[in-house]
Amino acid sequence: MIFLLHLIATSALFGAIWYIQLVHYPLYRFVGEKEFSAYHLRNICMTASVVIPLMVLELFTGFWLWWNAVDAQKTEFFVGLLLLGVCWGSTLFFQIPYHWNLIRMKDERILKRLIQTNWIRTIVWSLRVCLLLKIMGV
Repeated sequence: MIFLLHLIATSALFGAIWYIQLVHYPLYRFVGEKEFSAYHLRNICMTASVVIPLMVLELFTGFWLWWNAVDAQKTEFFVGLLLLGVCWGSTLFFQIPYHWNLIRMKDERILKRLIQTNWIRTIVWSLRVCLLLKIMGV
């Protein structure tokens, strides 16, 4: 049951991050200067209400799975936790600061950095899904 919750959370974040990377963030460029700050702040709140619970669920179930894993899977679940650390680190050190800067004003340079550094999370969540499929034997 815990593995299924973990797989659902990771898969949902995998889908969300690809949508965010290819559609959501690039569309920020089409929001006008005047309404950008209000739009961006509202967007952050709405997106966070979806992704934060999934990220927390993924983190707690990931730790549970690693802690309770049989020896043969302990390393795979540990690698999964390391990848989660990269996702959380990228979120805390890149995406959140860039978003806070964009709340103040639209800045194309910051928006470009947001999109570029978000590839870290996009790739890592993709690797996490692959790892979970491997653990499942798929």
